[in-house]
Amino acid sequence: MDDNANRKKKLPVILGILILAAGGWLAIKGLPGESGLSSQELIALTNQGLASVENIPNKLKNDGTESIRIFSQVVKEAPDTMLGVRNLAIAGVLAVEKQYAKRDEALERYNLSLELARKALSSLRESDPDSGTVDMLEAKLHVTLEDEARAAELFRAAYEKNPEDHIALMELFALLRNTQGPERAEVDRQAASVNPDNLIILENIVRLQAESKDTAILSTLTNAVSVLSPYKGLLAEQNIDLATELPALAMEIESGDETAWTRVKIRMIQVFNVVKQDFGYH
Repeated sequence: MDDNANRKKKLPVILGILILAAGGWLAIKGLPGESGLSSQELIALTNQGLASVENIPNKLKNDGTESIRIFSQVVKEAPDTMLGVRNLAIAGVLAVEKQYAKRDEALERYNLSLELARKALSSLRESDPDSGTVDMLEAKLHVTLEDEARAAELFRAAYEKNPEDHIALMELFALLRNTQGPERAEVDRQAASVNPDNLIILENIVRLQAESKDTAILSTLTNAVSVLSPYKGLLAEQNIDLATELPALAMEIESGDETAWTRVKIRMIQVFNVVKQDFGYH
Protein backbone atom coordinates (compact mmCIF):
# COMPACT_ATOMS: atom_id res chain seq x y z
CA MET A 1 0.00 0.00 0.00
CA ASP A 2 1.45 3.40 -0.94
CA ASP A 3 2.24 6.19 1.52
CA ASN A 4 -0.65 8.39 0.42
CA ALA A 5 -3.10 5.59 1.13
CA ASN A 6 -1.48 4.99 4.50
CA ARG A 7 -1.78 8.66 5.41
CA LYS A 8 -5.44 8.65 4.44
CA LYS A 9 -6.07 5.58 6.60
CA LYS A 10 -4.53 7.48 9.52
CA LEU A 11 -6.72 10.53 8.93
CA PRO A 12 -9.57 9.55 11.30
CA VAL A 13 -7.06 8.69 14.02
CA ILE A 14 -5.31 12.05 13.77
CA LEU A 15 -8.51 14.03 13.55
CA GLY A 16 -10.00 12.08 16.42
CA ILE A 17 -7.37 13.59 18.68
CA LEU A 18 -8.62 17.04 17.69
CA ILE A 19 -12.35 16.53 18.26
CA LEU A 20 -13.65 18.75 21.03
CA ALA A 21 -15.87 16.79 23.42
CA ALA A 22 -19.19 18.54 23.74
CA GLY A 23 -20.33 17.43 27.16
CA GLY A 24 -17.04 18.19 28.86
CA TRP A 25 -16.75 21.60 27.24
CA LEU A 26 -20.23 22.67 28.21
CA ALA A 27 -19.81 21.36 31.73
CA ILE A 28 -16.89 23.76 32.15
CA LYS A 29 -18.05 26.75 30.10
CA GLY A 30 -21.80 26.55 30.20
CA LEU A 31 -24.08 27.35 27.24
CA PRO A 32 -22.68 30.36 25.39
CA GLY A 33 -24.58 33.14 23.65
CA GLU A 34 -28.21 33.17 22.73
CA SER A 35 -29.24 29.70 21.67
CA GLY A 36 -32.66 28.31 20.97
CA LEU A 37 -31.51 25.00 22.44
CA SER A 38 -31.02 24.05 26.05
CA SER A 39 -27.60 22.88 27.23
CA GLN A 40 -28.81 19.29 27.17
CA GLU A 41 -30.18 19.65 23.64
CA LEU A 42 -26.96 21.21 22.38
CA ILE A 43 -24.91 18.43 24.00
CA ALA A 44 -27.17 15.80 22.42
CA LEU A 45 -26.90 17.46 19.00
CA THR A 46 -23.13 17.68 19.23
CA ASN A 47 -22.79 14.09 20.40
CA GLN A 48 -24.91 13.07 17.44
CA GLY A 49 -22.52 14.95 15.19
CA LEU A 50 -19.47 13.35 16.81
CA ALA A 51 -20.93 9.89 16.31
CA SER A 52 -21.59 10.72 12.68
CA VAL A 53 -18.05 12.06 12.16
CA GLU A 54 -16.47 8.96 13.71
CA ASN A 55 -18.44 6.76 11.32
CA ILE A 56 -17.47 8.60 8.12
CA PRO A 57 -14.49 6.28 7.48
CA ASN A 58 -16.37 3.16 8.58
CA LYS A 59 -19.81 3.44 7.01
CA LEU A 60 -19.96 3.11 3.24
CA LYS A 61 -23.01 5.35 2.87
CA ASN A 62 -21.79 8.00 5.31
CA ASP A 63 -20.25 10.61 2.99
CA GLY A 64 -19.94 13.28 5.68
CA THR A 65 -22.80 15.50 4.57
CA GLU A 66 -24.89 14.63 7.63
CA SER A 67 -21.99 15.54 9.93
CA ILE A 68 -21.57 18.87 8.15
CA ARG A 69 -25.30 19.56 8.52
CA ILE A 70 -25.27 18.80 12.23
CA PHE A 71 -22.24 20.89 13.05
CA SER A 72 -23.47 23.73 10.88
CA GLN A 73 -26.50 23.78 13.17
CA VAL A 74 -24.26 23.66 16.26
CA VAL A 75 -22.31 26.65 14.92
CA LYS A 76 -25.58 28.49 14.34
CA GLU A 77 -26.72 27.79 17.90
CA ALA A 78 -23.34 28.56 19.50
CA PRO A 79 -21.45 30.81 17.07
CA ASP A 80 -19.04 32.31 19.60
CA THR A 81 -17.43 29.07 20.75
CA MET A 82 -15.02 26.48 19.45
CA LEU A 83 -17.68 23.85 20.12
CA GLY A 84 -19.03 23.66 16.60
CA VAL A 85 -16.39 25.48 14.56
CA ARG A 86 -13.61 22.98 15.10
CA ASN A 87 -15.82 19.94 14.63
CA LEU A 88 -17.41 21.46 11.53
CA ALA A 89 -13.92 21.84 10.07
CA ILE A 90 -13.12 18.22 10.97
CA ALA A 91 -16.37 17.02 9.42
CA GLY A 92 -15.66 18.99 6.26
CA VAL A 93 -12.15 17.62 5.87
CA LEU A 94 -13.33 14.04 6.43
CA ALA A 95 -16.25 14.51 4.02
CA VAL A 96 -13.96 15.71 1.25
CA GLU A 97 -11.59 12.82 1.90
CA LYS A 98 -14.48 10.32 1.74
CA GLN A 99 -15.95 11.76 -1.45
CA TYR A 100 -12.73 12.56 -3.32
CA ALA A 101 -12.10 9.26 -5.12
CA LYS A 102 -15.58 9.20 -6.67
CA ARG A 103 -16.14 12.96 -6.82
CA ASP A 104 -17.04 12.90 -10.52
CA GLU A 105 -20.05 10.72 -9.74
CA ALA A 106 -21.57 13.41 -7.51
CA LEU A 107 -19.61 16.52 -8.41
CA GLU A 108 -22.12 19.05 -7.07
CA ARG A 109 -22.19 17.39 -3.65
CA TYR A 110 -18.39 17.14 -3.59
CA ASN A 111 -17.89 20.78 -4.58
CA LEU A 112 -20.31 21.88 -1.87
CA SER A 113 -18.52 19.78 0.74
CA LEU A 114 -15.18 21.25 -0.33
CA GLU A 115 -16.55 24.79 -0.19
CA LEU A 116 -18.01 24.23 3.29
CA ALA A 117 -14.77 22.62 4.50
CA ARG A 118 -12.77 25.62 3.33
CA LYS A 119 -15.18 28.07 4.93
CA ALA A 120 -15.05 26.16 8.22
CA LEU A 121 -11.25 26.13 8.14
CA SER A 122 -11.23 29.86 7.47
CA SER A 123 -13.50 30.45 10.47
CA LEU A 124 -11.34 28.21 12.64
CA ARG A 125 -8.21 30.08 11.60
CA GLU A 126 -9.82 33.35 12.65
CA SER A 127 -10.84 32.02 16.05
CA ASP A 128 -7.85 29.75 16.79
CA PRO A 129 -4.83 30.80 14.70
CA ASP A 130 -2.05 29.85 17.09
CA SER A 131 -2.60 26.28 18.32
CA GLY A 132 -1.66 24.55 15.07
CA THR A 133 -4.96 22.68 14.90
CA VAL A 134 -6.20 24.50 11.82
CA ASP A 135 -2.85 23.99 10.09
CA MET A 136 -3.08 20.25 10.73
CA LEU A 137 -6.61 20.07 9.39
CA GLU A 138 -5.87 22.19 6.35
CA ALA A 139 -2.77 20.11 5.66
CA LYS A 140 -4.94 16.99 5.72
CA LEU A 141 -7.28 18.61 3.22
CA HIS A 142 -4.37 19.34 0.88
CA VAL A 143 -3.11 15.76 1.20
CA THR A 144 -6.51 14.63 -0.04
CA LEU A 145 -6.41 17.20 -2.85
CA GLU A 146 -2.94 15.87 -3.80
CA ASP A 147 -1.28 19.23 -3.18
CA GLU A 148 1.62 17.84 -1.17
CA ALA A 149 3.74 21.00 -1.34
CA ARG A 150 1.08 23.03 0.43
CA ALA A 151 0.38 20.17 2.85
CA ALA A 152 4.06 20.10 3.79
CA GLU A 153 4.05 23.85 4.49
CA LEU A 154 1.05 23.49 6.77
CA PHE A 155 2.38 20.46 8.67
CA ARG A 156 5.58 22.42 9.22
CA ALA A 157 3.58 25.42 10.47
CA ALA A 158 1.61 23.19 12.85
CA TYR A 159 4.78 21.68 14.28
CA GLU A 160 6.46 25.05 14.72
CA LYS A 161 3.43 26.36 16.61
CA ASN A 162 3.33 23.33 18.90
CA PRO A 163 6.73 21.59 18.92
CA GLU A 164 5.86 19.54 22.00
CA ASP A 165 3.24 17.70 19.94
CA HIS A 166 5.05 15.46 17.46
CA ILE A 167 2.02 14.43 15.40
CA ALA A 168 2.54 17.15 12.79
CA LEU A 169 6.22 16.26 12.46
CA MET A 170 5.40 12.58 11.97
CA GLU A 171 2.83 13.51 9.33
CA LEU A 172 5.43 15.67 7.58
CA PHE A 173 7.91 12.81 7.72
CA ALA A 174 5.38 10.43 6.14
CA LEU A 175 4.56 12.99 3.46
CA LEU A 176 8.19 13.56 2.46
CA ARG A 177 9.71 10.10 3.00
CA ASN A 178 9.72 9.22 -0.71
CA THR A 179 11.05 12.60 -1.85
CA GLN A 180 14.58 13.95 -2.06
CA GLY A 181 16.21 17.20 -1.05
CA PRO A 182 17.30 19.24 1.95
CA GLU A 183 13.83 19.51 3.50
CA ARG A 184 13.48 15.72 3.47
CA ALA A 185 16.90 15.37 5.14
CA GLU A 186 16.03 17.96 7.79
CA VAL A 187 12.72 16.29 8.59
CA ASP A 188 14.37 12.85 8.78
CA ARG A 189 16.83 14.19 11.35
CA GLN A 190 14.09 15.92 13.35
CA ALA A 191 11.91 12.81 13.32
CA ALA A 192 14.83 10.65 14.46
CA SER A 193 15.54 13.03 17.33
CA VAL A 194 12.01 12.71 18.73
CA ASN A 195 11.14 9.14 17.73
CA PRO A 196 14.40 7.18 17.37
CA ASP A 197 12.79 3.78 18.01
CA ASN A 198 10.42 3.97 15.04
CA LEU A 199 11.59 1.39 12.51
CA ILE A 200 10.61 3.41 9.44
CA ILE A 201 12.37 6.49 10.78
CA LEU A 202 15.41 4.40 11.72
CA GLU A 203 15.60 2.97 8.21
CA ASN A 204 15.53 6.45 6.70
CA ILE A 205 17.97 8.13 9.07
CA VAL A 206 20.64 5.43 8.90
CA ARG A 207 20.62 5.57 5.10
CA LEU A 208 20.74 9.38 5.11
CA GLN A 209 23.66 9.39 7.55
CA ALA A 210 25.56 6.75 5.58
CA GLU A 211 25.09 8.61 2.30
CA SER A 212 26.10 11.96 3.81
CA LYS A 213 28.92 10.45 5.88
CA ASP A 214 27.43 11.92 9.03
CA THR A 215 29.29 10.69 12.12
CA ALA A 216 26.01 10.84 14.04
CA ILE A 217 25.53 7.39 12.51
CA LEU A 218 27.69 5.99 15.32
CA SER A 219 24.94 6.59 17.90
CA THR A 220 22.31 5.52 15.38
CA LEU A 221 24.01 2.16 14.92
CA THR A 222 24.18 1.65 18.68
CA ASN A 223 20.48 2.43 18.88
CA ALA A 224 19.74 0.13 15.93
CA VAL A 225 21.20 -2.87 17.77
CA SER A 226 18.69 -2.30 20.56
CA VAL A 227 15.68 -1.35 18.44
CA LEU A 228 16.13 -4.29 16.08
CA SER A 229 16.83 -6.85 18.79
CA PRO A 230 13.26 -8.29 18.61
CA TYR A 231 14.12 -9.36 15.06
CA LYS A 232 17.32 -11.18 16.07
CA GLY A 233 15.94 -14.60 15.18
CA LEU A 234 14.51 -13.48 11.86
CA LEU A 235 17.78 -11.78 10.93
CA ALA A 236 19.82 -14.81 12.03
CA GLU A 237 18.01 -16.87 9.41
CA GLN A 238 19.75 -14.62 6.86
CA ASN A 239 23.11 -14.83 8.66
CA ILE A 240 22.82 -11.29 10.02
CA ASP A 241 24.13 -10.62 13.53
CA LEU A 242 23.67 -6.94 14.30
CA ALA A 243 25.13 -7.14 17.80
CA THR A 244 28.45 -8.09 16.23
CA GLU A 245 28.34 -6.43 12.84
CA LEU A 246 27.18 -2.91 13.66
CA PRO A 247 29.76 -2.21 16.41
CA ALA A 248 32.46 -3.49 14.03
CA LEU A 249 31.26 -1.18 11.24
CA ALA A 250 31.12 1.72 13.69
CA MET A 251 34.75 1.09 14.65
CA GLU A 252 35.76 1.08 11.00
CA ILE A 253 34.01 4.42 10.44
CA GLU A 254 35.74 5.86 13.50
CA SER A 255 39.10 4.63 12.18
CA GLY A 256 38.58 6.55 8.93
CA ASP A 257 37.84 3.62 6.62
CA GLU A 258 35.94 5.32 3.77
CA THR A 259 34.63 2.01 2.45
CA ALA A 260 32.70 1.43 5.69
CA TRP A 261 30.10 4.05 4.80
CA THR A 262 28.98 2.15 1.71
CA ARG A 263 29.13 -1.19 3.49
CA VAL A 264 26.98 -0.03 6.38
CA LYS A 265 24.46 1.45 3.96
CA ILE A 266 24.21 -1.80 1.99
CA ARG A 267 24.04 -3.95 5.13
CA MET A 268 21.23 -1.86 6.63
CA ILE A 269 19.28 -2.05 3.37
CA GLN A 270 19.58 -5.82 3.62
CA VAL A 271 18.53 -5.71 7.28
CA PHE A 272 15.38 -3.75 6.60
CA ASN A 273 14.50 -5.91 3.59
CA VAL A 274 14.37 -8.79 6.07
CA VAL A 275 12.60 -6.85 8.82
CA LYS A 276 9.91 -5.61 6.42
CA GLN A 277 8.67 -9.19 6.14
CA ASP A 278 7.36 -8.83 9.68
CA PHE A 279 3.99 -7.12 10.19
CA GLY A 280 5.37 -5.13 13.12
CA TYR A 281 7.48 -3.02 10.76
CA HIS A 282 4.40 -1.13 9.66
